[in-house]
Amino acid sequence: MLVINKEEGWIGHRLNILGVRVWADRCQLVATIDGGWMTLGAPRYLPLEIPKNAEDLVTAAHDPLLMTAY
Repeated sequence: MLVINKEEGWIGHRLNILGVRVWADRCQLVATIDGGWMTLGAPRYLPLEIPKNAEDLVTAAHDPLLMTAY
């Protein structure tokens, strides 16, 4: 699901319980908790290297933000 928040200046890409919130210069993992969406961890500055193949995916397996973005 795509969510746009013009007031706070971000676009949210949400899955079932995880998602990614993206600003012009950074992004952050989000999760649904008690019916609301909460940011998790520190913001990551853009651009990110999203996995492109199986080898990249194995390397990114420990990173919830990259796995969610993938």
